Amino acid sequence: MRALHAEFRKLVTTRTGLWLTIVSVVVSVLFTILISLNVDKTDSASDALQTVMSVTSNFAYVFAAILGIIGLTGEYRHQTVTPTFLSVPVRSGVIVAKLVCYLLWGVLMGVLNLVVAVALGVPLLKHRIYADVSLSASGVHSTMVSAIVISAIFGIIGVGVGALVRNQAAAIVVLVLYLFLIENILSAIHAVQKVYTYLPGALASALTGSQGQPDGVHLLHRTPAALLLIAYGLAFALAGAVLTVRRDVT
Repeated sequence: MRALHAEFRKLVTTRTGLWLTIVSVVVSVLFTILISLNVDKTDSASDALQTVMSVTSNFAYVFAAILGIIGLTGEYRHQTVTPTFLSVPVRSGVIVAKLVCYLLWGVLMGVLNLVVAVALGVPLLKHRIYADVSLSASGVHSTMVSAIVISAIFGIIGVGVGALVRNQAAAIVVLVLYLFLIENILSAIHAVQKVYTYLPGALASALTGSQGQPDGVHLLHRTPAALLLIAYGLAFALAGAVLTVRRDVT
């Protein structure tokens, strides 16, 4: 508990966590307005709302992963890793505390971005489509829950990536390039589209019901996608914990 309290204290008393959270919300506000005002008027209200939620959840989970990376790699960058590990008898306890901390912060980021999507998207879509936008419509609740779960899992993945790479800039660049470039390239290559279906970004799209996938790409159903994404989170967490415990801190 002491290690967990220390991690939360670091997170809430430094500017990085606050500013990344604010930036993710601001970006979600901008894209919610942009998408809501340009949605096809022939789309159903529920599909349009799920599209908005899907986009805002993308920003939530990317920023949650980046924050998880910074939470781990920042210890090495600012040379606080030695006193951090010395303050906890078992080194793995620090990693577990970070995983729990950034999982919960990922939940917070997911909720905040979801609030933006609902608070702005519902009235804007109603004005655009001239139809009632109901939160009880089919698929909307599942998308809302999925958006929060994805953000939480990517918070864990971020900590795992940070533990694997350790260099903060390199870890963030690798994450962003992978999510925004490499997966998109793989989705467009017919020979590997089946593999793309099982990658983290595609699983996130499957959970939020994201539209606009390339021809030939068939996303998994929500339940297997959720289970596989959780498995990714646990795998990154375990790999990061094992390497952190075995590596020298310097």
